[in-house]
Amino acid sequence: MESSSSAPRPRILLAMLLGALLIRIVFILAHQTLPVSDEFEYDKLARTLVNSGTYAVDGVSTAYRPPGYPAFLALSYFLFGQDTLIPKVIQAILDTLTAYLLFCIGRIRSERVGLIAACTWSLFVPAILYVNLLLTESLTAFILVASVFIFLENTENRIPRLVGFGVLMGISALFKPALFLVPLLLLLLSTRMSIQPRHGILIVAGAFLVLLPWMIRNQITLGTFSLSTNTGMNLYIGNNPEATGAYRGVFPDILADPSFTEVARDREAMSLAKEYIISSPGTFLLNGAKKLVHLFRSEGDVLIAAFSEYPSPVGMGFKQRYRSVPIPLTILTNILVFAILFAGFLGWSFSIRNRQFWFTFSLLFALLAAHFVFFGGSRFHFIIMPFAVLYFSEVVVSFLKKELKLTGRQKVLLMTAFLVLSAIWSYELFVVFSAN
Repeated sequence: MESSSSAPRPRILLAMLLGALLIRIVFILAHQTLPVSDEFEYDKLARTLVNSGTYAVDGVSTAYRPPGYPAFLALSYFLFGQDTLIPKVIQAILDTLTAYLLFCIGRIRSERVGLIAACTWSLFVPAILYVNLLLTESLTAFILVASVFIFLENTENRIPRLVGFGVLMGISALFKPALFLVPLLLLLLSTRMSIQPRHGILIVAGAFLVLLPWMIRNQITLGTFSLSTNTGMNLYIGNNPEATGAYRGVFPDILADPSFTEVARDREAMSLAKEYIISSPGTFLLNGAKKLVHLFRSEGDVLIAAFSEYPSPVGMGFKQRYRSVPIPLTILTNILVFAILFAGFLGWSFSIRNRQFWFTFSLLFALLAAHFVFFGGSRFHFIIMPFAVLYFSEVVVSFLKKELKLTGRQKVLLMTAFLVLSAIWSYELFVVFSAN
C-alpha cells in the first residue's frame, strides 16, 4: 500500500473538479426537461410544502413518498424560487463534491487511486445524467459517500463522529427507507470493523433520531408509525400473479376503492402481497431472482429519462422508449458502466476487509434484500456505483503496477460474475433492439 501522506496534486484535482462541474452545468442548461413520473410527484409535493406548509397531495396529508427529496426541493424553492433549474444546479455542485470525496477516500489507499476515482466519477455518464433529473439518486449517492468519508476518517471512534455518521445514514433513509438496514448491519458487523458494539448502537441511535420525528408525525397525522405508506403497494407490485420483477403498476379493483385511506390501501396491498407469497413460495423465489436481474440491467432507465423521445411511460413501452435513445449514447454509457461494475466487483471481492469493505457489503446486502422482496430496476443500482468506482480505481492501479494476481478460485468467481452480468445485459439489449 502506498503512503497516504504523499503530497496531493491540487492543480490536477482542481482542474478535474472544475471540469466535472462545468460538464454538469452545461448539460443541465443545454438539456432542460420537464418533470415526469416520479419527478413530477416529488416536484408537486415540494411546491405544496412551500406554498401551504403541509406535506400533502391535493390537500390530504400523505406519507406515500419519503420526505427527504421533496424537502430538498422545497428548501431550494423556498430560498431561490420555484424553478426546477436551481435544484439541478445544486445537485451538480454536490455531485462534483462526490468526486472530491471519492478522491479523499481513495487517497487512503494511494493518491493515484484517489485521482482515478475522482476522474472516473467526473466523467461518469449516469452521474452527469442524474443531476439533471428530479430524482433521489444523485443526492443519495452524495450522502452515502459523505457518510463513508466520516466513517473512515474516524479511526479513533470518536463518539460525535459516530453519531454524525449515523445521522447521515438516517438522512439517507429519508430518501430511500431500505437504507436503514445499513446501520443495523454495521451494528452486527461492528467487531469486524474494530469498533465496539456500543459504538454500533450509537450509529443506529443517530440514524433513528433523524427518522423519529417523521415517524411520530405519521403516527399523529395518519395513524401509522412508519417511514412511508407505500411499503404494501410496492410489495404488491413485486408479488402478484402479474408480477414481472420490474415495476408494473397494475392493481386489482379493491385497491382503487375510493373509501380507502392511504394507510388502509397500503395495508390491504400488504395483505394481498403476503397472501400471494405464502400461497406461491416457489414463484416468490423465482420472481426474486428476476428482480435482481432487473436491478442489474443496463442503464436504460436513466438514458430513457434523459434522451428518449418518450420519457414518460404513459402509452409507450420500455422497449420503444429505449430504442429512441441515440445508439452511440447507449453504447458509450453501457460499456463504461459494465467495466466499472465488473472491475469494481473484482476490487471489492479481494480487497482488505476494512471499514470500507464492510460498509460496501452492508449497502450491497441492503440493496439486494430490498429489491429481492419488492421489485428491481437499473435506476436503483446507481447508489452503489461510487463504491464500484473506488474499487475499479484500485484495480486499475494494481493492473498498472502489475500487482493484479488472482488465484484459480478467484478467476472462477470472476468469470462467473462476468458471464452472469454479460448474460443479463446481452439478453436485455437483444430484446430491446430485436426486430419484433
